[in-house]
Amino acid sequence: MEGIASDGKVIGSDWYGPGYEWTPWVWNAPYTALGSSPGLLRTHPYASFEGISPNTNVTVGTARFHPDSPTLPDQALFWKGSGDVLALPRVAAGKETSAVTASDDDRAGGSGVNAKGVRKAVVWICASKQAYLPK
Repeated sequence: MEGIASDGKVIGSDWYGPGYEWTPWVWNAPYTALGSSPGLLRTHPYASFEGISPNTNVTVGTARFHPDSPTLPDQALFWKGSGDVLALPRVAAGKETSAVTASDDDRAGGSGVNAKGVRKAVVWICASKQAYLPK
């Protein structure tokens, strides 16, 4: 488990196999059900949720590939609490991003690798307007 919102919604990841095969997972209070997954970013086979906003249930995380065959770099993800899991834009084309925290005022925070190959802190302002469904 990675985060809990004010209404009791808990987010995190379920995994199977070796430690890289994550699936984002959500548990709702009063926790009488097993929880569920909203799905994956359609471009990546694994993902994890790492942060949830306190009151709006916006959830962020990272979509991944197997570390031994990284077909695509990690991608920051964004979920509104319903609907599809979306991608947040990369800092530089073809470079990794990850998101770990979300706010009630439509910001997401994490890190990304820039064009020079250096990982930097990132804040996506108006994150819901930047999030998109990859092809």
